[in-house]
Amino acid sequence: YIDVPGKIFIFDAAYRRKAVEKIVSLVSSTNAKIFFFLLSNGPKVKGTYRQMAAMAGVSLGKISQSISDLKKRELIHVQKSGFFLRNPVKLLELWVQAYLEKLKPQFHLGTYTWPYENDFSRLEKNDSRFDGAVGIGGEYGGQRLTGYLKPASVDLWVKKEALPEIRKILSL
Repeated sequence: YIDVPGKIFIFDAAYRRKAVEKIVSLVSSTNAKIFFFLLSNGPKVKGTYRQMAAMAGVSLGKISQSISDLKKRELIHVQKSGFFLRNPVKLLELWVQAYLEKLKPQFHLGTYTWPYENDFSRLEKNDSRFDGAVGIGGEYGGQRLTGYLKPASVDLWVKKEALPEIRKILSL
């Protein structure tokens, strides 16, 4: 890749492939759901594989496979009454990667240009018109929570059937 004009950094692709292969089996949309369930209910997660599969919305076989992979990487410890997260920080990192690369793209409904450039505060003026059909996330959502960011984009989580009306309200 190129860092700045005139500097070119070259890396051994074989080394990168080996590093990626170690975590590639954990980066999937199914595992994103499982990791989210574990993180939301941890560090001590009670229940059986079957209960976890039902609550995470994935198959029993995927739970078994994922838990096995997490045990091999020493990220989780299986106990009689459930699971204990040994390294929730690493599990969170894996969830972020799996969510961004695999799960979030499945929900993408479109990319639109906001007519007011980076002034996303105008979204709040329409809050009452959304009738609970819109969730705000991404950079602007982070700015609303922290007050520290200068967002260049916003993620809107919209009920699919409400998309045409939301586009009309927001002039997208």
